[in-house]
Amino acid sequence: MVLRYFIKRLLYFFPVILMVSFLVFIMIRLIPGDPARTIAGIMASEEDVERIRIQLGLKEPIHIQFIKWISNILKGDLGISIRTNRPVALEIFSRLPNTIELTIVGLFIAIIIGIPIGIIAAIKRGKLSDTLLSISALSGISIPVFWMGLVLIYVFSLSLGILPVGERGGPLWTIEGLSHIILPSITIAAPSAGVFARITRSSMIEVLEQEYIRTAKAKGLKMNIIIFRHCIRNVLVQLITIIGMQFGYLLGGAIVTETVFAWPGIGRLLVDAIISRDYPLVQGIVLIYSILFVSINLFIDLIYGIIDPRIRYE
Repeated sequence: MVLRYFIKRLLYFFPVILMVSFLVFIMIRLIPGDPARTIAGIMASEEDVERIRIQLGLKEPIHIQFIKWISNILKGDLGISIRTNRPVALEIFSRLPNTIELTIVGLFIAIIIGIPIGIIAAIKRGKLSDTLLSISALSGISIPVFWMGLVLIYVFSLSLGILPVGERGGPLWTIEGLSHIILPSITIAAPSAGVFARITRSSMIEVLEQEYIRTAKAKGLKMNIIIFRHCIRNVLVQLITIIGMQFGYLLGGAIVTETVFAWPGIGRLLVDAIISRDYPLVQGIVLIYSILFVSINLFIDLIYGIIDPRIRYE
């Protein structure tokens, strides 16, 4: 049953990736600007610019360009970067680990902050602590990521001087690496922590009102046992769904965070590629983003049955 469900989802996987690729392929060409002119420079003659357009295949009909691009992808070739003249795959996979590292650390921080806040707010429902925690969660969601990043840099780097301004300091297990990732990971984690807190609070309140929880209380079970043995298991499916979605959100949010903190990931690479009209690189990065996002959601769907055996695959 699981294998059949997995194959069925895989059949959805490829059309989604193909659709996203096609939309990005069209949209990047609607952006004003000419990559041939960018490469040739503003002083280049029109003949030189035209020659570069022909070399890049930009004079061909757009559907022919798309078919050629897809054909090359199926052969494992993402193309050559217009800006650096290096293989797109090499550009992406040299920076992808840095983005994955930032995303995982940010997700970890969001989970260890957001879920406990949601649980405490649900237990203290209607009290002052619930109000304060709910306001904190809403603030985390509402504050723009770029603004929070700039404030953290001003306070902890420029004013107090206790953390570096930006860039990656090295492997995560070194002090230099840890000190460099603290501010960008907190920045990227704040909105997700707010989402985790709000979802956990509403799910916990719903579970706490169930008959079996009242029965557990009537039997004299301690509140911490009720929470960890009965409540959390029943909200786990909702939390796993949100964690999967937030992982994709954090990957997208890394574009802004990496730009603010000069973090050498594919988000910053994407911004540079868009500015320089580097079509192959933009298309390659968005394709990798799409594959990661769809794969994570597929993985989350598959582990539902492990978390809650009542769920059946159809």
